Amino acid sequence: MLHYIINIVDNLFLTAVMLSLFFAVLVKLSRDNIKTILAWGCGAGLLASLVYAVLKRNTGIAVREYYDLGIIIPSVVLAFAVIAIIWKLRKFAAKNSRS
Repeated sequence: MLHYIINIVDNLFLTAVMLSLFFAVLVKLSRDNIKTILAWGCGAGLLASLVYAVLKRNTGIAVREYYDLGIIIPSVVLAFAVIAIIWKLRKFAAKNSRS
């Protein structure tokens, strides 16, 4: 049983970190549309997971190694983009606070 918990935590850690960074940037950039953006994101995530589950169950297309590669590469790119946005926001805020 503990083996399954370790696998779940291992698989969800990267996703949790990416989502927390995304939500932090989302709160900084747009306080007005947060609920709408989160609702659309949850809907897209549910749709993607449904498509993946159907493909995995009925075909040989959904191979775990390719799926992980397809998730990790965009996650790393997104992480660098989020870091760059946070850096720019801090630089912009520091510039505006001095003026």
